[in-house]
Amino acid sequence: YENYCLEKRISHLRSQIKEYKPKAVIFYGKLYEYSWRKITSVEFSSSPEGLLIGKNCHTLFVIAKHPIAFGVPNEYFHNIGKSIAAM
Repeated sequence: YENYCLEKRISHLRSQIKEYKPKAVIFYGKLYEYSWRKITSVEFSSSPEGLLIGKNCHTLFVIAKHPIAFGVPNEYFHNIGKSIAAM
């Protein structure tokens, strides 16, 4: 997968974000943090909830644990929404 299509997916997502300028993008899976950073080219900082948050002039980016990660409570995902709303 990584050898065949990872760079194509990164490029595609980067172009879609640039074209549509969404208010927020949530990336699920901290194991893919390298790819998420490559897509966004922004600086991320840690939040008290354990999220990584970064932004450019149009979009707020959140790197979060994957929904099927072991031991992640529903409240974690509620906090993602609260963090986005606060910004």
